[in-house]
Amino acid sequence: MNTILQTPSVNRILPLSPSADSLIRFYYTDSQPVKNRAIITDNATGDIVYDQTEETRTLTHTVPAGTLTAGNTYLVRIQVFDVNGNSSNLSEPALFHCFTTPVFGFRDLPDKSTTCNANITLALNYVQEEGEPLKCVEFFKYSADKTVLTRSPVIYSQNPSYEFHTLQNNTTYYFRAVGETKHGMQLDTGYIEVTTRFETIPTNIVFTVDNIYSEGYIQFTSNIIIVDYELENDNYTLEDGLLTLWDNSLTYSGFSAKDDFILFVEAKKLPLGKPFLSAGGGALSLSVIEVCGSYFCKLSVKDSNYSLYAPFPVPVLATSDGNFLTTDSGQYIEVPSSHYFDGELLVFELQRKGTYYNLKVYARNTAQEGSTL
Repeated sequence: MNTILQTPSVNRILPLSPSADSLIRFYYTDSQPVKNRAIITDNATGDIVYDQTEETRTLTHTVPAGTLTAGNTYLVRIQVFDVNGNSSNLSEPALFHCFTTPVFGFRDLPDKSTTCNANITLALNYVQEEGEPLKCVEFFKYSADKTVLTRSPVIYSQNPSYEFHTLQNNTTYYFRAVGETKHGMQLDTGYIEVTTRFETIPTNIVFTVDNIYSEGYIQFTSNIIIVDYELENDNYTLEDGLLTLWDNSLTYSGFSAKDDFILFVEAKKLPLGKPFLSAGGGALSLSVIEVCGSYFCKLSVKDSNYSLYAPFPVPVLATSDGNFLTTDSGQYIEVPSSHYFDGELLVFELQRKGTYYNLKVYARNTAQEGSTL
C-alpha cells in the first residue's frame, strides 16, 4: 500500500526569464525524494503550459529555456516521489511572473574609464521590454581592493542618479549600483573601474595655492564662479562694496541650487512685509515681518503652508569706540527694544538639507546667531 508523502511547499519565486533555464525551489522534509513533478499553468487562461517530471534528489525543479513567455503570469505546483513509489499531493499553487532580462548599467561610464573631475555623477540606463517599473536603487563607491568606501541612501525613483564627491587624484575606484524592480527582479551593474586623472580644482575647494619654486613665485588659484546679473533700472548706487537699491531689483542668472545648499544674504534697511529675496522662480522667498513688537525673518515656500521664522538679534551695549560690553562670564549685554534697527547690516543665513530648512539672522559685527523657531 502506497504512503502519501508530505505535501511540499514552493518557495517564493522571483520573476523568471524565458531565455534561460529557471530553477524552482521548494520545501519538503519527508522521506528522500528521487524525482519531482512540476505543473505550470497560465494564470490568465488556466491552460497548462508545462507538466514534466524530473529525476533528482535535490529540492529543485529546472524549467527549460523557451518554456515560458515574457510578460505572462503563471502558477506552479510541485509533487514529489520517493524510491518506493510513494508520492505527495500537489502543493498549493505559487504565483510568479516572467519578464525579459532588463538592461541595467551606468550611462556613459564604461568599465576602465578615466575621469578628469574630483566629483562623479552616476546615472543609470534601465530598460525592460515589458515595462516592469524600477522600484529602488543603491549606489556604492569602492576602493581599489573593492572595500566599500561610501554608499548612497536607497533611492526610490524611475530615473535615479547619485554624485560622489572628493575623489582623490591618480586613484582607482570601483562603482556599482544594485536595485530591484516592482516584482522583485534583482539588478546589479557589476563593478565598474574608474581611475582619476585631473589637474583641475575639485568643485568643493574654493582656493588652491601652488609653489612654483622653479620660477620663484606662488600661484594662487580660485574656484569662485562669477555669475551673470541684471538690474531692472538705474536706481542704484555702489559705494564701498555696498549696493543700494530703490524702486529696483537685482537678478542673478546662470546657476542653480537643486540639491543641498547654504545661502548668505547681507543687507540692511529692508522693507517690512515684502519679500526682499526670491529664488527658484518664487519657490522660496524671505521677508521681514513684525509680530507683537518683535521682528523676524520669514521663509515662505511656494504652493505649501510651510513657513520658518528666525528672530532678529537683540541689540547689545557698546562703548563710544565700538567695543561691546560683556558680563563677567563674557556674554554680550543685550538691550531689549521693540524698535526695528533697519540701519544695521544683518546676515540672513538660509540652509537646505534634503527637505529640511534652517534659517538664522545675526548681526555682521557681532556674528551672534539668532535662534531658529
